[in-house]
Amino acid sequence: MSTAAPSAVYACAICGHEDGNTTFTAREMWFGRRDPFSYFECCGCGCVQITSVPASLAEYYPKAYFSFRPQHKLARSRWRGWIDGKRVDHAEGRISPLGWAANKLATPLDYVTWMREARVDRTARVLDIGCGAGKLIVRMRHAGFRECLGLDPYIEQTLRYANGAVVHRETVDAFANEHQGAFDLIMLHHALEHMPGQADVLNAVRRLLAPRGCVLVRIPLAGGYAWRTYRENWVQLDPPRHLYLHTPKSMETLAASAGLQVEKVVYDSTALQLLGSELWVRDIATNEAHPERAAIEARKEEFAADAAALNRNGDGDMAAFYLRAAC
Repeated sequence: MSTAAPSAVYACAICGHEDGNTTFTAREMWFGRRDPFSYFECCGCGCVQITSVPASLAEYYPKAYFSFRPQHKLARSRWRGWIDGKRVDHAEGRISPLGWAANKLATPLDYVTWMREARVDRTARVLDIGCGAGKLIVRMRHAGFRECLGLDPYIEQTLRYANGAVVHRETVDAFANEHQGAFDLIMLHHALEHMPGQADVLNAVRRLLAPRGCVLVRIPLAGGYAWRTYRENWVQLDPPRHLYLHTPKSMETLAASAGLQVEKVVYDSTALQLLGSELWVRDIATNEAHPERAAIEARKEEFAADAAALNRNGDGDMAAFYLRAAC
């Protein structure tokens, strides 16, 4: 186990604080490579960040890490579009027995909750940044959203789907130069923590946002129970892929630097924060067979209940931030 040490070398990229920041070493444990990486915790805003982005970062993203499988079959499914439309109809208050039944029986449509919190409807122009092959926006387009676009610079080519959803092979900064003020809902689902230029990303997002639009940023959070308990063995560190692990304070600082303000925070952490971290404490990689693994996984329901309690107390290790342009 590593020991945190004070550092006067690394200044926080979010708030600029330098004195008293502490460094520590964490290992790549998702795939079991166990390569060591240096991180530090800012004692000003609490943001945990990698000290140096590896030049070979791409090698830590095997094909299994993100889903880049095109969603053409899903986009052509008229049945899926009809059902999803009925489900959202019912969620929006237009009574639909079929939508009610589908919502009871099927996996929840998470974007219905995000719509409600962001105060948008299906007339919204939606942009999903870091969306891989765009499965979410294909589903949202099926449900009747007017315009659904995605951005991901790592797909092989721009994807144009039969139902009108499009994923551009482009960076957010380049895209913002041509689409200023165009989107009512901009989403980053567990993408921001992978991006080296945090301020640059949010400034580009701000340029893309319509005057009354909302930005939804879902990220892992440092500072909570899991971070305090497990430190370098906290599963959401995910070294070296997670470059920045924000706290509510550092996220507020970052948003303000881009002319945005935090309107609401909703904690949505899961059992993984405990289950995965318990594996790492025992030197068991996330995807590794081990004699002790079954006993830890048998506690999944216990961990899920604990995660729900942490969310209620604002102490979970993942959250959704709803941002709007500062007044």
